[in-house]
Amino acid sequence: MKFRFGALLSAALAVAAFSAAAQVSKTLTFDFSNPALMSLDISRNAVSFTLPANFGSGAREMPNAVTIAVRSNVAWVLTAAVSGDFRSLEGAAAIPSERMEYRCRVRGSAAECQDQYLPLVKNQALDVARGGPTPDEGVIIAADYLLRVTMRDPAGTYTLPITYTLSPSQ
Repeated sequence: MKFRFGALLSAALAVAAFSAAAQVSKTLTFDFSNPALMSLDISRNAVSFTLPANFGSGAREMPNAVTIAVRSNVAWVLTAAVSGDFRSLEGAAAIPSERMEYRCRVRGSAAECQDQYLPLVKNQALDVARGGPTPDEGVIIAADYLLRVTMRDPAGTYTLPITYTLSPSQ
């Protein structure tokens, strides 16, 4: 009986030793890079506005002139800039860029937006909106414009390019 018990004990120890030696583990480390992603889409590339023939002096509002979609996985800031004044297509006449003012509203987001009218000052990048990483569908910004034209401004057709820039913020 002693022999049998000793043989069983030896066999059990051998199986345990064999099982422990048969198990091998290796670790795989999986790495990937998630680059900073940002996209900017504007609903149109031009806004045309016609003043009525009997408009008089004063401000003319253009509500919802454009919508801007921002998508980003980093904190961001959206700026608007103009590099000159309104230029006449018919000649050398000009109207100051500051006569165009903007404001915006953000739909359903925690982003901050410039909600009071501010003038577009040439050679100054002005903050329009800012926020953190957006939902997958992005953040939608509605931009309103206000144009101030007086009777002293020369008649004509005028143009003013506005450059929107989306940048990472600190």
